[in-house]
Amino acid sequence: MPDDVLQALRNTTPITSDPKLDTLARFTLAVINQRGKVGHELLNEFLAAGYTHQNALDVVLGVSLASLCNYANNLAETPINPELQPYA
Repeated sequence: MPDDVLQALRNTTPITSDPKLDTLARFTLAVINQRGKVGHELLNEFLAAGYTHQNALDVVLGVSLASLCNYANNLAETPINPELQPYA
């Protein structure tokens, strides 16, 4: 992944080099922050960028998988990989 994209994702700033990927990132953040209630306007923007309703469900699946893994690892007190420590 290009460094500018990675930095934009980490900083939740626009991905200026790839508008379609920026739409995906903004949609994903909205799914997380709004607990899936993104509204028609944002969903239509996502679809207009070339994504499908299936892709919207893929985002929900990705968010739910990340939540499941985080909760399970927190409960199990799994140590964080050293390379991920700066982002914990």
